[in-house]
Amino acid sequence: HNHTTTMPLRQKKILKLAKGFHGNRKNVWRVARLAVWKSLQHAYRMRRQKKREMKQLWIKQVNAACREHSIKYGQFMHGLHISGCEVNRKMLAELARMEPLSFFSVVQLSTLSRKVAAAGLNPHAAADVPLPYKLYDFPQEFDAENENRTQKEYDTRTSTVQKALTEALERERDEDAKFEEQLKKEMESKKKADDLYFGTL
Repeated sequence: HNHTTTMPLRQKKILKLAKGFHGNRKNVWRVARLAVWKSLQHAYRMRRQKKREMKQLWIKQVNAACREHSIKYGQFMHGLHISGCEVNRKMLAELARMEPLSFFSVVQLSTLSRKVAAAGLNPHAAADVPLPYKLYDFPQEFDAENENRTQKEYDTRTSTVQKALTEALERERDEDAKFEEQLKKEMESKKKADDLYFGTL
């Protein structure tokens, strides 16, 4: 016998939410009330947990795609941030999965932006340097600026960026050579100390 017609509206709403539950949870008021309350608590928590899990999935997909181009996820996102590119992780994951060449152009933009910033120049200038396999321009606001800039200004800015990158790479090579030389000296002194110590035993 259906007792829902004589129930208050509040109980009807609860039983309506409990439709499809197993056993007495779907039609017994006392059991259905607790089951619905608990299910609403789980739904509230899982709506937020789903967003966290999807973000973790996108980060994993972008990280895997970055590793194919020999760059870490943190370095990649840092380069995009300083370049002004505002493509979110969801779109980056879609690019990595559906448009690998376009994703490669974004990786090149991120790498170039970090190098330009390390050289002490404006990181936004990295968007003006031609990139290999550049199917799309990121970010889009640079398109209008490039259309209004003359070819001479464009060549001057590009050569300035390339010159700064060359100088930065040379400084990096010099620092690496100095570090290797210092490490070699330390290893030799340590070896001499070990030979002297074990020779006295």
